[in-house]
Amino acid sequence: MPLALGKEDTLDLFLETDKELPEKERPTFTFKFLTGREQRKLAKEMDFKNTNNTETIDAVFELLKKYLLGWNNIPVEFKEEKFMDVLRWQEAQELLSSNLHFNPQLEMLKNLGLQLLTPTDESVKPENVETAKNQ
Repeated sequence: MPLALGKEDTLDLFLETDKELPEKERPTFTFKFLTGREQRKLAKEMDFKNTNNTETIDAVFELLKKYLLGWNNIPVEFKEEKFMDVLRWQEAQELLSSNLHFNPQLEMLKNLGLQLLTPTDESVKPENVETAKNQ
């Protein structure tokens, strides 16, 4: 079943600055998996080109109210009115962007210690292809 259709399927995200913390201590932010339509809507809502700083900050936190379901390992009760006390707007925007761009298949591969095989400038050089053929 598509992940976004599960009523209880959620996604725990963390800030890039917290990635080195042990998993049991790392602050996490819980979001619902988004459908394609919800991803499109969020992408459109995150287009802040024609706003000033105050409008952008307000818009980011309004979006967070729509999409953030909870948090863990944060010593503050989860309440919408606390979002601005816990997060900087750039962190809130990072979390929204991470939710928008989350790829469950890629994350599953990472968790298994694997990576997608994509050509890089190094790997497609003729000498590297020849070396690989001869191994």
